Parts: sequence; C-alpha cells; structure tokens
Amino acid sequence: MTIQHKSAFDFTQKTVFLLLLFVFNLLCINDSSGQKRFKKRTIRNSNNKRVWRPPPPSMVAPAPYDTLSNNEDDENKIFTKVDVDASFPGDLVGWQKYLQSALDATIPAKYGAPPGSYTVIIRFIVDKDGSVSDVFSETAHGYGMETESIRVIRNSGKWTPAIQNGRNVTAYKRQPITWMVSF
Repeated sequence: MTIQHKSAFDFTQKTVFLLLLFVFNLLCINDSSGQKRFKKRTIRNSNNKRVWRPPPPSMVAPAPYDTLSNNEDDENKIFTKVDVDASFPGDLVGWQKYLQSALDATIPAKYGAPPGSYTVIIRFIVDKDGSVSDVFSETAHGYGMETESIRVIRNSGKWTPAIQNGRNVTAYKRQPITWMVSF
C-alpha cells in the first residue's frame, strides 16, 4: 500500500483557482437567459453612445473634511485643505534661519549618503493652538535625514495655526526639507 502525499504546489494551485473563480463570480452577473456575463461599467444614453457608469455609492470613498460648517462636530476635525495654511513664525525667512541653526547638516555624510540633493517631506498636524503633533516622514531616503528632519520639526515650537472660515483649525501640514550632500 502506498500513501500519496499532496504537495504544497497542488494546494497552492487549487487555492489560486478557487480565488480566481470567486473573483470571476464577483465580476459577473446573470442576464435574462441565465448566462453569465461581465458587469458593464458603461451604459448607453438616448443617442446610443456609451457613457461611463459611476460606481455605486458604497464603493466611493468619503471626501476628506475640507470645509468647515457651523457644527460643533467640526471642532475635532483635522483639515487637509484650508483658506490659510499653518506657517512657522517669521514665515519663510524665519523658517530658513531656524533650519540653519537647528539641523545637523553632517548627518547624511556621517551615515554614508552619496553626493546629491535629497528632498525629505515631513507631514504633521498643527493644532488650533499652534502645537505640533503626529510628525512622520513621507519619504524614505535613509542616511538619517528623515530622523533629523522629524526631530527638528518636533522641536520647532508653536506655529501659526491654519485658518478656515475665519477660525483657527487643526490641519495637516506637509513640509519639504532639501538636503544637499557633497564632499
């Protein structure tokens, strides 16, 4: 008597087949004759022209909180678009002076970064009172540049908060910092 062992390949093949069958069933509908056909993303208008059919509302992502109404619920929202962006005290000149004094420009060279220009993008939240929180990097160049940029943003003190409809609001801020590495 011999015992046959199923290989992992057979199991994987069957799993992939079942997964594809499931996806096919999701993409198909039964027509009036009982035949399966693919769902159409387009429909025909009165002139028999094909027009795009929007996805059902359940598949559409909700819009971010971009505007402010007079509801009390708006007090806890974090805005992505505002009338006036949050800014560092002293505007661009003050920001450049702060970066020159606070950044350790030797960090990339210490970690062996090749010569070049690197733009690090830091995203953070500026609260209604101007305090900075939730600081993280959207880029990943490495060589200690993101870590140093995050440290500098966290220690930057109070910012001028964003303004929406004449009121200070909590909002996201994306701040690029360009590092120049040369030997």
